[in-house]
Amino acid sequence: MENKKLYITKWALTAGIIEVESNILTFHLEADSYWRGKYHKDATTMIFYVEKDITDNLDHAKMIANIMRLKKIESLQKQIKKLESKTF
Repeated sequence: MENKKLYITKWALTAGIIEVESNILTFHLEADSYWRGKYHKDATTMIFYVEKDITDNLDHAKMIANIMRLKKIESLQKQIKKLESKTF
């Protein structure tokens, strides 16, 4: 099996896009929409949603991270408006 780069976007807003080699992860399909991944380094098991949390395309990973950033900004703006409208 060819060793290829994978890009994890699950924690893009806190840790950035994480680039890993495919040989340190093993995957098996749990359902139609997500893979369960295991790091070989520390045997940590995590769930990665296909094409949302992990991808093999850097441009796609950047697009996902940017969408996440815009959604977070929108959410924070709503929270600010809600706080500004409160009176005591």
